[in-house]
Amino acid sequence: MDPRSAHADARHLGRVMFLATRSLGGLVVALLCAPTAGADAGVVVGSAVAHGWRVSLLASPWPLRAGPAEFSVLLQDAATREPVLDAELALDVHLLDPARAPVAPIRVRAVRGAGGNPLLHSARLELPVSGRWRVVVGEVDASLPALAGIEVEVAPGASLLARHGVALSLPFVGLALFGLHQHLSRRLTCRS
Repeated sequence: MDPRSAHADARHLGRVMFLATRSLGGLVVALLCAPTAGADAGVVVGSAVAHGWRVSLLASPWPLRAGPAEFSVLLQDAATREPVLDAELALDVHLLDPARAPVAPIRVRAVRGAGGNPLLHSARLELPVSGRWRVVVGEVDASLPALAGIEVEVAPGASLLARHGVALSLPFVGLALFGLHQHLSRRLTCRS
């Protein structure tokens, strides 16, 4: 065999190995990041118009599960649809079936820009149990009437494996990539 053609084959296989490893690595990163990709404020779970205001409630993560959650509120003038940025909002969250699980109502202040979007008022809270919950959006001054009440369904909390599965799989993904690299490297050296 001509040495020049042997070197050309080696260069070609080197490029193939590089592209295969790069593509597989990109695919693994994309798959690992897919569950966390999404909008910065969550999913719109409800909207209501009352007292001259349009209130849109967003929730993250979606679907909602028992455990940590973030609610964001977009408050707009109902007539002009202009966002209202100077309001001081609070969320009153309570379980609709308290006989199922005795849970105290939760009141939390929603801070503008806390979730990364300056148009939204966001609040993080812990939903202790699954079930049907009512989120009442109102002003911090509780003597004023509530702006909107929106019901959301909260699923049971994720299992330990579901919560930490990505982190637990990373060593195995690394080993698989290393094994693929070694396999392709051996194929390359055998042909040259």
